[in-house]
Amino acid sequence: MGFALEQQTEKLQEKAVEGRRQKVAVSCWFTSKGKSIPLFLKYEDADGGIQCIRDIQLLKSEEKHFAGIRMRRYDCCAEDEGIMKYFTLLFHVEDGIWEIVAGE
Repeated sequence: MGFALEQQTEKLQEKAVEGRRQKVAVSCWFTSKGKSIPLFLKYEDADGGIQCIRDIQLLKSEEKHFAGIRMRRYDCCAEDEGIMKYFTLLFHVEDGIWEIVAGE
């Protein structure tokens, strides 16, 4: 017999974050109360160079379930060459992998 509670069904049907995805390395601060706050990230650009995004401002974070996979979603922004850029960081809890999702 298979059934799910209404709340569990909603978790399994969470819509995936749309945009260009790329794996990144993230430096994250964990508070004494267990809250996680991304501080900066590094990624490899198209030329193979390592780029860094610093001074990340956390706008919102929440636990999500995408296709039944538990993730932590961080909506963030950071200034890049005088322009404020908005992006989403996804932390795959079980695998320990970070991804950045940026608009197309």
